[in-house]
Amino acid sequence: MQKILKGRTSWYLREVRRVGRKVQVKWQKYLGTPESILAKLEEAENLERLTKLQTASFGGLIVSHCLERELDTNGIIDSIVARGLNETGPTVGEYFFTLGQVT
Repeated sequence: MQKILKGRTSWYLREVRRVGRKVQVKWQKYLGTPESILAKLEEAENLERLTKLQTASFGGLIVSHCLERELDTNGIIDSIVARGLNETGPTVGEYFFTLGQVT
């Protein structure tokens, strides 16, 4: 979930449940700003640690889409893996992002 507080964007993971006619938050975890999330991923990459992201089925797709837009993971992947001369269709970054949505 994205929140904008005092003009700064922050990201949270949360699980919600419906109780009667109301929706209640079961738990919420602060992830940080897009900059701090990127810094944590780069730090983990530099330390060669495995990073793991676990999402719940509800809202996971929109969160991954919003994070992809904020962090431009397609652009990062495509800058590393260039498109071949005769290749058409989606780029490698688009392919991985689409594949992650389908599975």
